[in-house]
Amino acid sequence: MAIAKSSFVLRSRRTLTNDVFELVFDNASNLSSKAGEYVIFDAAPGVKRAYSIAFRNESGGFGFVIKRVPDGAGSPVICDLPIGAEISGMGPMGHFVLRETDVAKCFIGTGTGFAPLYYQLLDSSNRGYRSKMAFVFGVRSDEDVFYEKESAELAARFPDFVSRRYLSRVEKPGFEKGYVTDFLTPENVSQYAEFYLC
Repeated sequence: MAIAKSSFVLRSRRTLTNDVFELVFDNASNLSSKAGEYVIFDAAPGVKRAYSIAFRNESGGFGFVIKRVPDGAGSPVICDLPIGAEISGMGPMGHFVLRETDVAKCFIGTGTGFAPLYYQLLDSSNRGYRSKMAFVFGVRSDEDVFYEKESAELAARFPDFVSRRYLSRVEKPGFEKGYVTDFLTPENVSQYAEFYLC
């Protein structure tokens, strides 16, 4: 089944770090999405880039968390769009979707791999899942940290939530120094039935 192109209109941009942005696009086609799917944007003639959906807002807009790579072919175009600009895209699509099971789940990611995992955790909460959830997230330094308030609000939605935040290059209170793989001990792994890695 072919997925038709549709138009996405940029409604807001928020700077999260020096090179990571939250972009929210409206879509007149009222497309549905599953937690973990992505959209392929036509960034320029012959240049297509896929970005995972981070959330859907109250009006059905699509939220993305995108790292702007200065010499990248797609991210500068998308991150620098003026508010109100229209861009063509295909989707949502993809197979990295949240399974509809209320079992213990562990979500592990780094950098903007945060986006689909965040959407999956939001969806788990919206579905009323009560099983144990873990969110293991890592970046290089405290300058790369984003969504602290949103992550804390997300954690409060679950009765049994484990949060592990790693910084690989610096030490800072509230974070563990190291890598997300440090969490993957036999004891920790045994506590979860499903793993989502991005």
